[in-house]
Amino acid sequence: MLEVNGLTVVFENRRRTVQVLDRVSLRIEPGETLGLVGESGSGKSVLSYAISGLLDPAARITSGTMAWRGEPMSPLRENRRPRLPIAQIFQSPRSSLNPTLTVGRQISDVAGPERVAELLRTVRIPESRASAYPSELSGGQCQRIGIALALGREPQLLVADEPTTGLDVLTEAAVLDVIGELSRERGMATLLVTHNLALAAARCSRIAVMHAGQIVESAPADAIISAPRHPYTVALRGCAPQFNASPASLAVIPGQLPDLSAPLPACRFSRRCVNYGVECEERPPVELVAKNHFVSCWHPSC
Repeated sequence: MLEVNGLTVVFENRRRTVQVLDRVSLRIEPGETLGLVGESGSGKSVLSYAISGLLDPAARITSGTMAWRGEPMSPLRENRRPRLPIAQIFQSPRSSLNPTLTVGRQISDVAGPERVAELLRTVRIPESRASAYPSELSGGQCQRIGIALALGREPQLLVADEPTTGLDVLTEAAVLDVIGELSRERGMATLLVTHNLALAAARCSRIAVMHAGQIVESAPADAIISAPRHPYTVALRGCAPQFNASPASLAVIPGQLPDLSAPLPACRFSRRCVNYGVECEERPPVELVAKNHFVSCWHPSC
């Protein structure tokens, strides 16, 4: 349905050029829920904006293509792009809403007044709240309004960029339940962007792991947890309490993300990796290591 092939994106100013995406390839199938996982600064949000066609025109595409059902598409925010059935939910629910308009008016502007009540019911908000302003709603309610606005565009792909940031555990679960139920009921594909590997494993059928602008591993969710092959994925799993017997066994990933204004031709995880070897000074190819399991590493774990 959606294909990203070798996409490289750079941002430039007078002082430096930052390569935020490096030859990223990704495929999202109809109806699937794909988790895009990585630490802050790995390029997840930039990739989500590219897929939604919301990249700032200041971004420069230096390589790669994107296609929707075989037809070329642009990742840049520009009026020339045909309207595609792709909608995005943003990290900060309150700031993505207009504070001067009621939530009912905002839904009406997107989907028409006749659908306001229906969309509010769909995201489990009482119709009486249509007259409320964003400031009168909780963070979880604002995020569900964001989901209603996205659904008003009748998407075939929903891009959810860290949709539970700042929400408590119970509200997070409620928001993710709404997204999951709607995806199943409507046959809608979902890209769930998150730094939380455990959350992605619980909510997604497949996971792509991103580090420093590159996708280093992708596989069915159960394989990512039970048999991760890239050292970075192994390290992410080691940091998650859900996958470790005791707090004392939690790992810490050494070092920090590399400087993307001066990227090396090497594997971008090489300076942090326990499996480092001289061959890691060159970027590894992407290899199929098991069914639907791809990894980019010279020394994948067994």
